[in-house]
Amino acid sequence: MRCEWLQRTGKERELLLFFHGWAMDPERLRALAPDGLAVAVFWDYTTLAVDFDFTAARHQYSHVALIAWSLGVWAANRTVAIPLDEALAVNGTLCPISATCGIAPEIFRGTIEAWPQEAARNRFFRRVFGPDSLPVLRRNPEEQQQELSSLERAILAAAPESGPGIFRRALIGRRDRIFPPAAQRAAWSAAGIPATELDWRHDPFAGIDSWRALLEAGR
Repeated sequence: MRCEWLQRTGKERELLLFFHGWAMDPERLRALAPDGLAVAVFWDYTTLAVDFDFTAARHQYSHVALIAWSLGVWAANRTVAIPLDEALAVNGTLCPISATCGIAPEIFRGTIEAWPQEAARNRFFRRVFGPDSLPVLRRNPEEQQQELSSLERAILAAAPESGPGIFRRALIGRRDRIFPPAAQRAAWSAAGIPATELDWRHDPFAGIDSWRALLEAGR
């Protein structure tokens, strides 16, 4: 796993940990206003090992919040073991490969197998972002495919999560075409986590201009 500080001056009292979606990179996130937050972004889940001292960060900041998006929801839950003041899951679940609470196994596997095809990649990203707002991603398809294959192996090998994990609340995009909204509802209901539905696609950043706006979404 890779980590990058998008904002850290040493004067912030609040820290936001953001776990990105699969295949993503931090470039698009640089336009978001930090609003007084120190912001660390995590991405590339080819391995869950990461060079970041969560315990030291917990001691350094008076308030630590976490937002995880898509497959970052699962990755964050398997990575972060410090007390959190806020923890928000966005368009993802703790059972990401599941016919009832995540992405159907055959669709997950099919995405991996089709990824070398440019048409398949473009189709996937249109489902994530919509047809008119595709971002430019700097990661190559081979690296992205390897990441998704690694995630598949790790998810299937892990013991299923039976409780809420680290999360306190969830956001569900009614127009999500990656994690079906019905599966998200089922997953968070079973975990006992309150979930708010918004008129979003899978991408949570359309119309969001700051990190605090995303953290406050759905309240």
